[in-house]
Amino acid sequence: MSTTADALRDYQRWAERLAEARLGAHKARHHLERCHEAEHEAMRGIRDAVERMGGHDPLGISRSAQAKAAPVRDQVLAASGLLSQKLHGPPARPFQPAFDLRAAFGGALDWKTSEGEDKYRRGLYTEWRRSSPYPSMVTFDAPNREVCTLRRNRTNTPLQALVTMNDPVYVEAAQALARLIGHGPAPVEDKVRDGLRRVLLRPPAEADVAPLAALYRASLVTYSREPELAAAMIANPANPPPSTFAPSELAAWTAVANVLLNLDEFLMKP
Repeated sequence: MSTTADALRDYQRWAERLAEARLGAHKARHHLERCHEAEHEAMRGIRDAVERMGGHDPLGISRSAQAKAAPVRDQVLAASGLLSQKLHGPPARPFQPAFDLRAAFGGALDWKTSEGEDKYRRGLYTEWRRSSPYPSMVTFDAPNREVCTLRRNRTNTPLQALVTMNDPVYVEAAQALARLIGHGPAPVEDKVRDGLRRVLLRPPAEADVAPLAALYRASLVTYSREPELAAAMIANPANPPPSTFAPSELAAWTAVANVLLNLDEFLMKP
C-alpha cells in the first residue's frame, strides 16, 4: 500500500523528468535558431559575393524563375488596371486567335470572347479544353491536364517573348497602361517613373528612367511621321482611345508600356 512519502517521491521523479524534457526542447530550439542564423549569414555572404562579381552567378543560387502560365497574364492585367476582381461563376473566355478549326467529331474549337470584365478575369477562370487549351498558357508551360503533373517544367523560350510582346491580350494591357501613365501634364521622366512604380512596385532608379524616356521621345518622332502606324498601335475596337491623347503620343506611350510589361524583373519571380 503506497504511502504519502511514496507519492511524493513519484511526483518528484516526474517533475525531474519534465524539467529535463523542457531543458532538452529549449536546447534543441536554441540550436535550430543558431543553424538558421548561420544559414542566413552564409546566403548573405554568397549573394554579396555574386554582386561583387558583377551579377554573375555560376552556382545559380540567386537565379530567378519565370512566372508560369496563368500568373503571367494575371500580373500583366493587374499592372495595367484591367484585371477583374470578380469571383466565382462560369468559366471565362479571354481573347484567343480564331483559326476555324474543328475537332474530330465536328465541334468547333474557336470560341466567342467573353464580354465586359469577364474577358479580364483571372486565368484560374479561363475555360479549359484538353483538345485545344488556351494557347498563351501552353506557351508558358501549362500542363495539358491529361495526366497528373507533380512539377511544371521551367522554360524560357523566344515564343514566350513573342506572346508577351505581340499577343492581343498583352498589347491591350500595354494600351491600358499607356493611358494610365501618359495622362496629365507631368514631365516625361515623371511619367516613366510612375510606370516603373506600377510595374516593379519599388522606387525606380534613375538608370532605369533615362532609357525609357529616350524610347518615348524616339517613338514619338516615328509615330508623328507615320500616323497610320500610330493608329494601328492604339487601335482597340472594344475600348477606343480617349480624345485627350494625340495618337502619336498615346502610341509612343504604348511602346514604352510594352517594354515595361516585358522587363525581366516584372516577368521573373524570385
